[in-house]
Amino acid sequence: MAQVIHPITEAPDRTLCTDCGISRSSDPKRCGRACQFIDPQYESLEQEIHGQSRTLNHGDGL
Repeated sequence: MAQVIHPITEAPDRTLCTDCGISRSSDPKRCGRACQFIDPQYESLEQEIHGQSRTLNHGDGL
């Protein structure tokens, strides 16, 4: 039978958070740097990861 895993600590109150897990890590302040809802960096991350930014006017850009 599967065991229920309970959180180690209570998560701090958040207004924007989807509780992705970073907020429950050893350094919850990383949310401000990692969260794409708080600090969107889509273009630079797409360039870094994929070598190009997304182009929505092309059919394969999505």
